[in-house]
Amino acid sequence: MNPQPTHRLIVSPRSSRAGAFASRCLVVIALLVLPLIAGRPHPAEAVPARGSVSCPGATYTVVADDFWIRIASRHGVTLTALLSVNKATKATVLLPGQVICLPPGTVTSTTTASPTATKSNVGKGTSCAGPTYTVASGDGWIRISTQARVTVKALLAANKATKATVIRPGQVICLPPDASTPATVATTTTPPAKSSAGAACAGPAYTVVSGDGWIRISTRAGVTLKDLLAANKATKATVIRTGQVLCLPAGAAGPSTTSPGASGTPAPVEGKVAIAQFPVQGLCWFSDSWGAARSGGRKHEGVDLIALQGQNVYAVDDGVLTKQYVDAPGLRAGNGWRLTRADGTYFFYGHLSAFAPDLTIGSPVVAGQIIGYVGKTGAAGTPHVHFEVHPGGGAPVNPTPIVKAVNGCKITAVPPQPDPTATTTTATP
Repeated sequence: MNPQPTHRLIVSPRSSRAGAFASRCLVVIALLVLPLIAGRPHPAEAVPARGSVSCPGATYTVVADDFWIRIASRHGVTLTALLSVNKATKATVLLPGQVICLPPGTVTSTTTASPTATKSNVGKGTSCAGPTYTVASGDGWIRISTQARVTVKALLAANKATKATVIRPGQVICLPPDASTPATVATTTTPPAKSSAGAACAGPAYTVVSGDGWIRISTRAGVTLKDLLAANKATKATVIRTGQVLCLPAGAAGPSTTSPGASGTPAPVEGKVAIAQFPVQGLCWFSDSWGAARSGGRKHEGVDLIALQGQNVYAVDDGVLTKQYVDAPGLRAGNGWRLTRADGTYFFYGHLSAFAPDLTIGSPVVAGQIIGYVGKTGAAGTPHVHFEVHPGGGAPVNPTPIVKAVNGCKITAVPPQPDPTATTTTATP
C-alpha cells in the first residue's frame, strides 16, 4: 500500500515580502479612513425605519435634503423637542423615506412638505390676523420686532416660525394684530461712515483705496482708531470700500490716497493672514487640497473641512456678513456666507445646511459666533464646509496653513455666544 503523499507549503522569500507589503498597506488605509468615520453616529442612534415607528403625536416622512433644523423650523417646534421625541442627536443621520416622530401637539397639514415650506406665512395670499410687512435688506426677526414694538415670540407665532427660519428681502410676513408697522425706509438709510466729499467733517476727508482698513488709515493719519471711528459714527465691524469717502478727526494729517503697492506697503499675503477661531465645530478632518483639479478645468481654491451634518460653523474673526449665497439649481456653493473683516479681507463658507437665526447681509458678527451649520448643499457629495481666504478682498490664497494654525477639529465645546437680547446695529455692506 502506497503511503499518502505529503503536501508542503513552501513560501518563497518573494511571496513573504509581498504579504508583508500587503499588510502594511491595510494598516495605512485603516489609519486614513478611521479619522473620517470616527464621528459617524452609531447604528443605534438611527431613527426607526418606516413601519416601525410608534409616536405620541404626528409623524413626518423625510424628503431629499432634509435635516433636523429644517424639519423643526418647518413645523414650528424646537430642535430639542424634535430630537427628544425621536431619541436622536444632531449627529443622527436622516435618510429620504424615513418616518420620524413630531412632538405631541404639532400642527401639520402634510407629512411630505417641500423644503420651501419654511417660508411660513410669507405673501402669496396668506391670510394674516394683523398687518403685513415686506422684509428689507438687513432685516432680521429681532430688528423687525423692535421696530414693530412687539415681542420676538409674538412675531414668530404670527408667522408659525422659529428664530431659525430664514427671511429674505422682498418676503411678506405677518405682524401681530397690535403691532406698529415698521417704516420700510429705515433700512435704506445711508450709514454715517459713508460720508461724501461734500459732507461736513470736523477734519479733512479721505478717500478709501484698495487694501485700506480702519487701523491702517488711523495709523497713516496719525490719529487713534477710537477717534477715527467716532468721526464716522462707525465701529470696527463697519465695512469700508474702495472709493468711499471718510471723515478724519480734526487736526489729522490726510494720508496719501495712493494704492498699497505704490506707497511701498505690501498687500496682505498668505503668511500674514491669521484667524481667531477655527471655522467648524469638531470633530472634523481636513487635508491640503489647494490647487487640486475640479470639473470644468477649475482648481480647488479652498480647504474642505469634513464634519457631520448640522455641526456648528463659526465666524473666524470679527467682521460683517457681506454676502449670502442661497442654494439653487446650478449653484456649486449651495448655501454660503461671505464674512468681511475691517481690513477688507474676506472669508467664504460654502455648502452650509442652514444659516444661523437672525443673521442677514450686513449683520456684524464676532469671532466664534455661530453663523450656520455644516451641510452638503450645492455641488457637495458629503457634509463639509468649503472655506476660502481672500486677503484684502483679492485673489484667494491657500487656507490650509491658516486653519491649521488654530486647528480645532478635536474641540466639540461651543464658544461663548453673544447675548441674543442685546441691541445690535446692522451695518450696510
